[in-house]
Amino acid sequence: MALDKNAVYVLYQPQTQQGPGTVDVIGTMLAQIDRKTGTVVTVGPFPGALALAIAGGALWVAGGYSPDRPDASFLDRLDPFSLRVQQHLSLPPQTGQNAIFATLAGSGTSLWMGFGQTLYRLSPVDGHTIATQPIGADAAVTSLSINPAGTVLYLGANRYAMTSPTVYEWSVASGALLASSSAAGGQGLGGVQVAAATDGVWVSFATGMMGAVGHLRASGLQPLPTAGERHSNGVRVFLADGVLWTTDGMTGLLTCADPATGATRASTAMPFGGVVIGDAQGVYLGGYEAVYLLHPDPACGIS
Repeated sequence: MALDKNAVYVLYQPQTQQGPGTVDVIGTMLAQIDRKTGTVVTVGPFPGALALAIAGGALWVAGGYSPDRPDASFLDRLDPFSLRVQQHLSLPPQTGQNAIFATLAGSGTSLWMGFGQTLYRLSPVDGHTIATQPIGADAAVTSLSINPAGTVLYLGANRYAMTSPTVYEWSVASGALLASSSAAGGQGLGGVQVAAATDGVWVSFATGMMGAVGHLRASGLQPLPTAGERHSNGVRVFLADGVLWTTDGMTGLLTCADPATGATRASTAMPFGGVVIGDAQGVYLGGYEAVYLLHPDPACGIS
């Protein structure tokens, strides 16, 4: 999901005729939801797309990897109003352990893409590569997030030779690596998800027995104390309108929490988990079958 002041943008996979629970990955569609009227416009397909970002006045869509088509990955630039594709770029073929989907992060005039074992700094005007930063032959980028000030980029990675989730911190202005850490603690399965905050970054990852949520300081990525809430392997963490949110597809809960400590403020049933995005004008949940405008419990701290 992505949003600007006018609309919420959502990638979704239609259900197939094979029955509930089966979706058409190749038929992935893009929906634009008007934030004032609720009007929905859909375009597509964008085969295999899983990443959205807004940067440089454009909407960017990335994805497309298939085991049968390692050269099928793409990056598209769309007009955010008409949803017309203005530019289509092919991404480098990916093979082996690093053959995963691209992930995007955008903020103002900054556009970043994580793809395979490389972080790309891209032009938000035409998508050309400004700089690349390898993160290691044994690694793959799994998530990106830019802090609210637009100054720091956080990167979550899956390092195949390590058991601890790894997080990197980059300067948006210079592209310099500021810090890296596996201090989130615990053994991780797959990649860590990052959610940038004003004071650092929140992370979530599966451990095999349970799921973990951690908080790292902006300076040096040192771990900060948290409330120690229990989570399943399905936990995902998000920051929206100054509040920490978690979704958990295994426990079926949507939770708002203290952005400083991670202590739960309120929770509600939400089967299958989902994605949370929002600003001062509204917080949205992309769920299994719909996109919801949330009306948070007053305990969440949102006016």
